[in-house]
Parts: sequence; C-alpha cells; structure tokens
Amino acid sequence: MQHIFPLQFALKNVFKPDPENDSKFSSREDEIAAKSGKRKRPSPDSEHQIANNERVQPAKIPKRLQGQAFELVQQLLNRHKRCPYGYLLDYYCSSEVSVTSDPAIDTIS
Repeated sequence: MQHIFPLQFALKNVFKPDPENDSKFSSREDEIAAKSGKRKRPSPDSEHQIANNERVQPAKIPKRLQGQAFELVQQLLNRHKRCPYGYLLDYYCSSEVSVTSDPAIDTIS
C-alpha cells in the first residue's frame, strides 16, 4: 500500500521531484526501508530469512486506508497474482516464426 499511497505513509511524492533529495533515494524500496528504520525486505526465498525464521513487519496502515480501500488493494494484488501475463503476451504480441530452415529461401519470398 505504501507504493500506491505514498503520502499517507509520509513518503516522497514521485510526481513532485525534490532536487536536493534526488540522489538520496534511488528507489521506493530504499525510501521505505529508510523511513521505517529497517533494512530492505528480503525476497521470500531468501536463505537468510529461512535460516533465521524472521519476517519484516508490515507498516501500520492509517485509519483512512483501512476498510474498503484496503480490501480493494487486496483484490488488486490477488488479481495481479492470478493473471497469466505470459499467455496474454504470447497471444496479443506473438512473433511470427518462419517454418523454413534455409535462409536463402526466406530472402527469395
């Protein structure tokens, strides 16, 4: 939710660049980690996380984002996980492949 509503979590607005802090944060993940005082969230299959059995606590959600807004974001994330992006990409942006193996035949036709 911090990526969708950055101002509600006191993060910088990406649409209003701040010239003096431009080099400070190169990505949203770095900014979230610095704001919360924690390190960047490790990947789910990270050996460190599995070995130490530690989890990063999610940020506290402001009251105005609880309820229907939170449920809508959860639905969005669930639909994103279930969407077959590879299949859609192959279907709508398929590349035509020549069946012939001889490059000389391809140049004649």
